[in-house]
Amino acid sequence: MKKRLLFLIFLAVFTIISCNSNKEKNNADQVVSESVDFNQSEYSFYGEEITKSGYSELSSPEDLLNGKDSSTVKVTGEVSSVCKKKGCWMTLDIPGQLKPLRVTFKDYSFFVPKNIEGRKVIVKGVLKKEVQSEEMRKHYAADEEKSQEDIEKIKGNEIEYSLVADGVILM
Repeated sequence: MKKRLLFLIFLAVFTIISCNSNKEKNNADQVVSESVDFNQSEYSFYGEEITKSGYSELSSPEDLLNGKDSSTVKVTGEVSSVCKKKGCWMTLDIPGQLKPLRVTFKDYSFFVPKNIEGRKVIVKGVLKKEVQSEEMRKHYAADEEKSQEDIEKIKGNEIEYSLVADGVILM
């Protein structure tokens, strides 16, 4: 009887520990894994789990495209803004460029935390040059919680570089 009681206690403790070890997921419940240890630092993965190696520093999108319409890249950069409504897009500062690189997430299948401005990320996905409509530019400005006055100043379509990410590592 004591062995059975000890076994049940052990099983209950094991179950509690297992349940508590599950990592939190983002709003879309799409975090592949959270808090993976690389050299004693914590990293968070969103979307497809990607490796930390083999990336390049974010530089001129023209150079990364190398004359093509689109290209699969893995780059690192600093987050300059994030969608404040859902975390469904972010922008990365591009050294030497006035406009940041807009990063959206493949098939709208995952989001990132809404408070990661200033954090470094590694992003893997498809980089492309595209025309962004005035309507979409205003939509992004509203998501970023810009003032109505700033939103109304947005006029016309604009050529923009964007990256549709398969996966993101938040450092």
